Amino acid sequence: MASIKQLALEQAEDGMQIAIDLKDAHGNVLLQAGTILTASSIKSLLRRGVTDISIADADEPTVDPRVEQERVKHRLAKLFRHSQAEKANRLLMDYLCLYRVGIKYE
Repeated sequence: MASIKQLALEQAEDGMQIAIDLKDAHGNVLLQAGTILTASSIKSLLRRGVTDISIADADEPTVDPRVEQERVKHRLAKLFRHSQAEKANRLLMDYLCLYRVGIKYE
């Protein structure tokens, strides 16, 4: 499994690959997973107030983040199979999924 690094956007460099869809506060996708950063895209993200970014580790093979997220969802669904009827448990499962694939929830 490829690792995902969480970086401050100021540390991002031209040529790095985004590991997970980058979304704004409203859930709109700014840049899709797999996008290669450029100097202009980094400047644009800074202007939009983006502070952190998830980068695919270049030393390891890239895994499609959507595939990884589905794998994690499937595993958590199995673990939560007896308690998914309760809203709080479904919410916890969603947060755990985000956490396990490296997405910060704020």
